Amino acid sequence: MARTGYPGRPLIDIRCRDRGGERFFATSSINAFNTLFYTLRVDAATGAAEEGETEEILPPADLETAGVLARIGELGVDFAGAILAAHSFTSRTDADLERVGLSSDAFMILYDIRYADDLRLLVDGVTGRVISQGEKASAVNAVPPSDASEAFARAQSLAGPTWLPFDSEVLLTDAGAAWTFFFITPANARVKQVDFVGSTEVVNQYTPIGRLAERAAEVRAQLGTVVVTADGFLADIEANQPGALVAGVSLDSRTREGETRTRWNATLLTAQGGVIEYAVDATVPVGSGLRIAQLATPRKDGDLTGDGHVLAEDLALFFTSLGTDYPPCDFDRDGCVTGADLAALLQEWG
Repeated sequence: MARTGYPGRPLIDIRCRDRGGERFFATSSINAFNTLFYTLRVDAATGAAEEGETEEILPPADLETAGVLARIGELGVDFAGAILAAHSFTSRTDADLERVGLSSDAFMILYDIRYADDLRLLVDGVTGRVISQGEKASAVNAVPPSDASEAFARAQSLAGPTWLPFDSEVLLTDAGAAWTFFFITPANARVKQVDFVGSTEVVNQYTPIGRLAERAAEVRAQLGTVVVTADGFLADIEANQPGALVAGVSLDSRTREGETRTRWNATLLTAQGGVIEYAVDATVPVGSGLRIAQLATPRKDGDLTGDGHVLAEDLALFFTSLGTDYPPCDFDRDGCVTGADLAALLQEWG
């Protein structure tokens, strides 16, 4: 229906919604110039389609969709095939599905498939192969700390000496380990993104929005207190978690009750096959500060305080941002905090 309604405009995203017992699909298509989204709402029970809307694509979303448009001709499986592969892998059904959308990561075109219970899969858009279970550490998105150190050094050389890393992730592909890094600099409020696999390297610089903007601002404000390097953190992982593989490394800073905590964090696949989150204090030399190792748990949409629950305090924080552009409460990443984001928060209540 989306393709009939918007002929010649590639379908890139389908979301399943359930509000007050009414289930419907929200679709997004894109124009060839990468400037406009075309959305459609379809009632799941009747198949009736509401009048669609047109939305402008704003940065940095334009960078993400540009990658999809550049590779959409490579698709070997359609949405239905990707969903079937995900269902077969997870033993789930359409009733469990929350969203399926095209993305271009690690120099590949992928279907990003999310279920209502927070499980997330990536499906290769060319082969239909399930290649990753979201943000958890696994055999397809984790590498030895020494490999991660080499990747950090390469990314730093591409970003330049005044840029400092604060986030990274890796995906093992047929072409090798594909890395994505985010860097910040004290000089301005921009972010530099560095991607590479094999000899292919891409560097982009842009003004962040949404959660990325908030995270970057929080870390930037504390850069003067950071004494532990990414390389030092990775060496600590190797020493204290022997045999563990690293899925991603990030530098985060949060202030609660007047106390600011700045930490290096990593998601690890342990030598025993478990998944843990490992963190050290970034403001004191390694070994002098607190180390934390805990079972990895996905963070809920709506948990704005980070306490693992969605309660009145989170709701109050949400309403301060209602109607604004690109705040941390924009859970569906559509550029504005709306009723759809409130519904996502309420689904996680408790």
